[in-house]
Amino acid sequence: MNFQTYSDSDLQGLIEKSRTHPRLRAAKIFQEPSNSKYQTLFNAMQPESYLPPHAHYHPEVWMPIRGWFLLGTFDESGEIREVLSLTKKGTVYAEIPAHVYHTAISMDKDSVFMNVNPGPYDKDNSKISAPWAPQEDSAETEDQWRNYFEDMQNRIIRIYCN
Repeated sequence: MNFQTYSDSDLQGLIEKSRTHPRLRAAKIFQEPSNSKYQTLFNAMQPESYLPPHAHYHPEVWMPIRGWFLLGTFDESGEIREVLSLTKKGTVYAEIPAHVYHTAISMDKDSVFMNVNPGPYDKDNSKISAPWAPQEDSAETEDQWRNYFEDMQNRIIRIYCN
């Protein structure tokens, strides 16, 4: 039996990569996507990182490894339905059902979460982009998604604080 491991220094390297990546996050996927019955990944994320709201065709498990996240879910029109705080000293497990739009906001610098998803992973068919949320992958929409992100972040924080 060969253990697959990821050390604290590996995690620190992923965090450092997230600090300099244009999207301010970096992921480490552990299984070969084409043949695994599940997929596990670590995602290091900085507070300024916009994770566009999206859904999946499968449930998704979230667990905080470091730092603090606010996980938000949305209805079909883009209204925030629920906000959950994920931190190692609070809620340490959340499962998002299939077809539920969601996002995460890193509330602490150098936060890391773990995802577990059913496999095999299919990059082209795993994510459903929210039609009402701008994507971050186009220079033409950078101002649009930055404005949306700031507004979304403020709404999620306001709901969490109330």
